[in-house]
Amino acid sequence: MKNRLSYFNDFVINEAKKTKSVRGIRVVLLSNVSEESKSVPAIKAECEKRGLKFVVIDIDKCGLRTMEKDKENFVIYDNNSKLKINSENTVILTRRGVVKSTYTRDIVEQLESANFFVVNTLESIIACENKYITSKILQDKGLPVPKMALIENESMIEESVKAVGDKFPVILKMLSGSQGIGVSIVDSIESLKSVVQTIWKANKRVELLIQEKIESDHDLRIHVLTKRFNSPIPDEQDSVLLGYMRRNTIKKDFRTNHSLGGSVEKTKVTPEQEEIAIESAKALGCNWCGVDIIVDKKTGKNYVLEVNASPGTEGLKKATGIDVVSDVIDYISNKQNWIRSKKTVGFREVVTFPGIGDVVGKFDTGNGSKSSCLTYDKAVVSDDKKSVHWELGDKKFTHKIIGYSNAEVGHVLQERPIIEMDIIFLGKTYKKVHVSLVDRSKKSTKFLANRKFMERIGCAVSPYKTFIYTKFDKEYNAGEAKADNHAGIKFE
Repeated sequence: MKNRLSYFNDFVINEAKKTKSVRGIRVVLLSNVSEESKSVPAIKAECEKRGLKFVVIDIDKCGLRTMEKDKENFVIYDNNSKLKINSENTVILTRRGVVKSTYTRDIVEQLESANFFVVNTLESIIACENKYITSKILQDKGLPVPKMALIENESMIEESVKAVGDKFPVILKMLSGSQGIGVSIVDSIESLKSVVQTIWKANKRVELLIQEKIESDHDLRIHVLTKRFNSPIPDEQDSVLLGYMRRNTIKKDFRTNHSLGGSVEKTKVTPEQEEIAIESAKALGCNWCGVDIIVDKKTGKNYVLEVNASPGTEGLKKATGIDVVSDVIDYISNKQNWIRSKKTVGFREVVTFPGIGDVVGKFDTGNGSKSSCLTYDKAVVSDDKKSVHWELGDKKFTHKIIGYSNAEVGHVLQERPIIEMDIIFLGKTYKKVHVSLVDRSKKSTKFLANRKFMERIGCAVSPYKTFIYTKFDKEYNAGEAKADNHAGIKFE
């Protein structure tokens, strides 16, 4: 298996060729500022190097509102910062603090609903924050995890111990702990009962679990970046390893966290460990994460301890010299890599053009042209080529031409004027959509959506279903393409 780390630089370079500039991209980091790591200044520095506007928003004091005149634009702010953002130019970087309350979660949910590129999504952070949920998801995907059991109440402690192998020592964890905090080793049933009682006396709401102890003096932290989650044809570059290190146990302790004083060093990973890390990241829906793997020194078996959706970066840089933050910012600064929450639509859906009405549209992920296409009955371009007069049914229109697209029909290169039109789909208005006028009178659909428009509305197309969200009164059968000119626009 080819080492994914070795080609990450080539991967970034190749992807970067698809976009000319990063100018105009904004990076908003949502964080609990008071608890944030050293990663924040590193992220800020890398953004500034690339000319990206960067701002940290305190999630605890955060506000989000839509612009009155343009509902696709938002203002996000806290006591210190204020920024106008929209889903076309803004990346949202989330840290673990976003899940701390209903209010903070709601902020992220609003951004995801508005089709922002969010790294990592709220769902993935919630899954990673709860160690039991993490374990269940990984287990369901067939990935190796230590035996684990929740402690529901004091009377169930002995049953929980049996569920993890009925032997000591065991690891006691808080479900939402991080950086090794809230993790302890317990060597007897009596000690376990005592520790649980002490914790619950201080705070009964703390959720606890126990985990079988895997004998090892170190673990591996592997940073993974995921580009695609469910590719129809998986590619080796769907995910890449940014870097990895060995974390040794702290002296007179069993934990390996660098933040607590554990030593780190450069290491190698096996193809199996590489694959486990990548599949773990995908299973939890993480764009960027740190996967912790431990190797049982008796059996040599690999186990996933946890997946960190807000990984620190200082330890890896110290151990290997690899600047993960630089790689991540390179990645997110390319819009071609932006993964958005997608709704599945049929390959035909009804869209509405104000002033025209409902039109059946074809949603075609293979359409990579500069603009979407709309049919017409008659079209005439002005002498100066700055406007087009066109008709559809009994409606007449005049639009400013903002550019031209070229399409080869047969062996003839056709010049098609591009105009801007508003489109309503599923109750939301998308303003100034780039549309080419094309004679589709012999086509089964009067509108053809291109990939850019589909990305804007955040949809994935099911090739097996039509009209998932909408329906059309008339029966629609596939039409036949014209053998002659598809454009037919006159230039006068």
